[in-house]
Amino acid sequence: MTRTSATVVTALAALVVTAAGAVERGRSAPTAAAHGEIAVATTAGRILLIDESGHRVRMLTRRSSRATFDRQPAWSPDGTRLAFTRTSDDGRSYRVFVMRADGSGVRPVSRGRFAGGPAWSPDGRWIAYSSESGLRLVRADGSRTRTVGGTGKATADCTESYAAYPSWTPDGTLSFSFHSETPTDWPEACRQPHARCGWVVTSRLDGGARAAVVHGRDAHWSAAAAAIVYTLPDGGVATVSTDAGRPHLLGRGYLADWSADSRRIVFARLGQTAAGDSIWLMNADGGNRHLLMRGATDPAWRPAG
Repeated sequence: MTRTSATVVTALAALVVTAAGAVERGRSAPTAAAHGEIAVATTAGRILLIDESGHRVRMLTRRSSRATFDRQPAWSPDGTRLAFTRTSDDGRSYRVFVMRADGSGVRPVSRGRFAGGPAWSPDGRWIAYSSESGLRLVRADGSRTRTVGGTGKATADCTESYAAYPSWTPDGTLSFSFHSETPTDWPEACRQPHARCGWVVTSRLDGGARAAVVHGRDAHWSAAAAAIVYTLPDGGVATVSTDAGRPHLLGRGYLADWSADSRRIVFARLGQTAAGDSIWLMNADGGNRHLLMRGATDPAWRPAG
């Protein structure tokens, strides 16, 4: 379980929304576009829609009990639906759900006891997510589920290949982070040459033709596939061009995502407590970095559709 998962599940802190006036010294906040919307997971366990100024637009999910927490929102490519992860038993199990962009029509789509981290394919046909048996693919209506080969773990010490943080390239190639947690948790297989543990890799939907892309985790391709934003192995948001350029560190943070026009990046930062987790916005080059809100994580920028 990642730090983000644990804090969202255990935190009972109330939502605190901060306007974008909290701007880093020497920088000014850009004017927000009226149509820009970002889905976030609050540390109170709900999915919230905010605009580019950090103002609350709509609360999309409600807690039915103290044991229910929602997190990890992910937009469909047309921006009309959201997939997200929900626990209804205080973290003893997780499932992936899908809902409309207004929060209606909530329904489960995953199988198994533990499922999370959903990511839609660019054509909207598949949702990839992490599970006990590895990465799985499922249709948005919950049908035609399948497992991605070579991405599961059989025992607690991860003796088999393990994948997390699924995402997709713009051309529909599956991407995921291979043994993305700390090296001290890696199995012996990761000590072998060319194991690619700790890397973001791409593969076919059956898990074959695996290729290493960047050293880190949680990668997202820009709409034009010209650059990747990702989290470095020891934390920090970085970008790299897809034509084999050098990584460019943009600063402290994680779980970054592109705006629809690929000109800005939204990302999260850890606080001293879960209530201090925060959402930030910056230009693609790292400029105009400023705070959007506190008490939230897992940002996902709504596509243009």
